Parts: sequence; structure tokens; C-alpha cells
Amino acid sequence: MDKRGSVLVILIFVALIGVSLIVYFLMEKENTSDEDEELPDEINESSNNNELNDSSSIINETHAICSNNSCVEVEGAGDDNCSTDSDCQLEEVLPDLIISNISLTVSDEETNETTNVTLYEVTVSVVVKNIGDADANQSVTRVSFASDSFPLSSGNCFTPAISAGQETTIESSYEDLEKGRYSATAFVDGLLKIKESNEENNGFGIVKLTVSDND
Repeated sequence: MDKRGSVLVILIFVALIGVSLIVYFLMEKENTSDEDEELPDEINESSNNNELNDSSSIINETHAICSNNSCVEVEGAGDDNCSTDSDCQLEEVLPDLIISNISLTVSDEETNETTNVTLYEVTVSVVVKNIGDADANQSVTRVSFASDSFPLSSGNCFTPAISAGQETTIESSYEDLEKGRYSATAFVDGLLKIKESNEENNGFGIVKLTVSDND
């Protein structure tokens, strides 16, 4: 091969190398462009997934509150006000009736001229007090009165409604009593109709009462 032929071969070889490089760079550029186009989609998909997770987290977030004496879960952020139904049971406000005092007064007396015996009419006063936190409806108070010479007399006395912290006085009268010592007891809510905070303090007595001329 002469010198001219050698130069031609070299030029052809250089041209092929150049074409190959051009093709290579064009393919790389195309691949890079495709990756750039796919990347925003991946970013968008990732962003959507994060938003969905955040949304699910908000939807699933709950807290406990009391409703109708029960502990229930409600959606949304907040502090738990209860853990069980017992936390939501309100303490019932009730009255509490007691007898605070029993006393006796002579309301009348009469002396038999033949026997010279004086008989008395007395009034037994019973103070009923409501020491509870709620008003008490009307009820009855059982009052008992007796002595060695006077048979036991026991009866129910009407007791009006009593507001919380207030008291009332009921009276029971007895006739034809001789001088002497008598016993009296009283029991509030004698028919057990009033629901109270304390059912163990309804009784009062025995109280010793004296009937005499000085009364």
C-alpha cells in the first residue's frame, strides 16, 4: 500500500471513532433525559404517600371523653378524660335526715277534785334536720313515748320537705299523763321512702323526759 492509501485508512478509522463517540453521547443524553422525567413522578408519588400517611395518622388519632356516664373514644387530638366507665360515674348528691333533739313541754293540766290527782297534756317536739347536700322530700317521722305507768304510744308524724342544711320541728301530743319520768325515741323517714347518703343515723333516743308542775 502506498502512502496515499495509508492516509485514507487512517482518516476512515478516525471518522468511525468520531461517529461512535457522537452516537454514544446522544444515547447518554437520551437516558439522562428519561431519568429526569421519571424522577418527578417518583418524588410526587413519595410526597403523596407521605400526605396519605399523615392524613391516616390524623384520622386514627383519638382521645377518650365522658359521655352519658360512659367513657367513649372520639376522633381528634386531645387529652384523655377517662379510662373506664367508672371514671364517668358522677357521685350522686343525696339528702341526709337526722333527729337533732327531742324535748317536752306541758301544754295543759287538770286536777280531779275528787281524787286530787293532776293529769297533764304534753307536747313532744322532735327536731328533724337535713345535713345532706340535696333537698329531702316530705316523709314521716316515727315518735314513740312511754313510761312504767303509761303504755307505749308510737305513731308516724308527717314531716314536710326539708332543704339541704335546713331543719323543721314536728310535734306529737299526749294526754292524761301523771307526774313522772317518760322515755321518748324518734326515727326519721319511718317508712324508708327517702334515699339518703347515710341510712344509719335516722334514729334518736332513748331520751328521758320529766312531767311535773314545773313544766
